[in-house]
Amino acid sequence: FAVLAAARAAAAGASAKEAAAVAVDVAGRARLVGLLETLSYVEHSGRLKAAGAQAADRLHLRPLIAIEGGRVRFLRMERTRRRARQRLLELIEREARGRPLHAAVIHAGVPEEAADLAAALAERLDCVELLTSAFTPVLGGHTGPGFLGIAFYPEDETVGSSRSTGNGSEEP
Repeated sequence: FAVLAAARAAAAGASAKEAAAVAVDVAGRARLVGLLETLSYVEHSGRLKAAGAQAADRLHLRPLIAIEGGRVRFLRMERTRRRARQRLLELIEREARGRPLHAAVIHAGVPEEAADLAAALAERLDCVELLTSAFTPVLGGHTGPGFLGIAFYPEDETVGSSRSTGNGSEEP
């Protein structure tokens, strides 16, 4: 998102220094929220104790996580994947606070689910930019198959935007 915002700023006539400032601003506001199918991959990466991962997996809990400023934090657990997807939408809606949204639905091996989530996101919110992308194998190694997330940032009220909707599999 930072690179795309900087490119749009440069195309609109911003200097290199101004475009870089736009990139830094967007990078600081961008977040990722997502749901994991299992905690076992997080456990294997050393970020969670085995007992916690095994208990959550036995209870079939779907963990919701957020990544902000390079830090991962657990938001909550949901009993069903459907409820977890619904909660993701609610979290994004709350963060957007009625502002236009730049978003990318990211997945690890669940393209149909990602398409459904992107459609629901577009229906509920004013998406000025909506991309879909498969998670890279390196990142997917930490989340495992079935990861479904939304990377996003809301428009800053003081800054205008150029609308661009991406379809298909574009990289955020």
